[in-house]
Amino acid sequence: MNEALLTRWFAEHRAFLWGLCYRVTGSAADADDVVQETFIRALKHAPEDLAEPRRWLVRVAVNASRDLLRRRKRQSYIGQWLPGPIETSDDGTLPSYEPVVDGARTLDSLNVSSCRC
Repeated sequence: MNEALLTRWFAEHRAFLWGLCYRVTGSAADADDVVQETFIRALKHAPEDLAEPRRWLVRVAVNASRDLLRRRKRQSYIGQWLPGPIETSDDGTLPSYEPVVDGARTLDSLNVSSCRC
């Protein structure tokens, strides 16, 4: 597989894969690690002819995320589980790709101000 092509894939799909991995693992640090692992696996095992690289990369990322979760030690925790915090900018843009549904981002549709946390 051409290394320049894989570099382009990385640039195009990194933010989306990071967001996906963050949702699966619940940790920004783990999401970073899984995205890196995804592209290491892509360098080693990418198919020669790939019509939809994003679909293949998503499969690799989800499998790597699930592998990470299996390796984690199970710990008992009393209380509601919350994902780890991520840094956001003041202008409201998210650090990762968020799908747009009916003209609004998915997280924008959540009414966080009325949450009783």
